[in-house]
Amino acid sequence: MNARIILLSLAIIGLALSGCEKSIDATEENGLAKEITNDLIPITVVSVDSFAVYLDRLPNDSLSILGAEIVVDTLKIYVEYPGGCDNHSFSLLAAGAIAESNPPQIITYLGHDAGNDSCDARINNLVMFNLQPIRAYFLPFSTDTWLDSVIIRLNGYETDWLKDRSMWWNY
Repeated sequence: MNARIILLSLAIIGLALSGCEKSIDATEENGLAKEITNDLIPITVVSVDSFAVYLDRLPNDSLSILGAEIVVDTLKIYVEYPGGCDNHSFSLLAAGAIAESNPPQIITYLGHDAGNDSCDARINNLVMFNLQPIRAYFLPFSTDTWLDSVIIRLNGYETDWLKDRSMWWNY
């Protein structure tokens, strides 16, 4: 009899705790983190003329950008978002225009599709994007050497873009 009461008590405690807010780190072995971090996601670069249409279609489910950096040709974005029950997907949209500053700058927008996930665990994750589509898009326009270093500006991520060189892409 006592064993049944203990098991029932543990089951009730387990159910109560499963609804609590928790944090899952991207380094843990969970299917969601592994699925998101294993692949480099390609960036969509669109012309200035059609950018507004693509921006309106960009999924904008809740997320916080905790940090970002560029390593070689990979943009790494550290994010936190609510979820834990369904797969989430991310996309990055780049405006097909370069601000002719020194160094030049490209503005990007991070999209997050929570896939109707109604869970509220706090998921911390690393999402990685392949920067090659930006190079392929702008290479025909770079007749001078001014395009050998570009600042990738990430909308929603505040930093001092000129001092914080983690978002400078030298290619």
